[in-house]
Amino acid sequence: MKQLFDGTPVAIASEPDGSMRVDVPLAFSFDDKSNAPKPPLRAVMDKVAVSMARQASTKLQLATPGPVARGAAMRSYLQGRGVIALRVAVLAPTQGDAVTLRVVPGPLAIDKLEDKNLPPPTNAFPGNRGAKATP
Repeated sequence: MKQLFDGTPVAIASEPDGSMRVDVPLAFSFDDKSNAPKPPLRAVMDKVAVSMARQASTKLQLATPGPVARGAAMRSYLQGRGVIALRVAVLAPTQGDAVTLRVVPGPLAIDKLEDKNLPPPTNAFPGNRGAKATP
């Protein structure tokens, strides 16, 4: 995604936990006293929505300076692009001059579980070795 926004004021960074942080300057995100996302922010959210569609377990955290309604408007916009609202967390308003979208990877699915590779349970059921069930 970083390559998509080269040469723009959008800053994209990888975080230690595997998340991707996207910062869009506030001047390109919202007009003063408006909760409606501007076209540059909508373009970023379009790309994030496509990325989330490819990675079904990802979540998104939104943080915006200013009114909470801005985060709600962003979530609504993303819903219109097919992102399920439960996957989007609107965080408390922040200080600063950028809107942050943080794409958080979800847990990886287990493709195949090999029982033979698991260690045996030790003392999982003490006192029950060899006990027979009573009818």
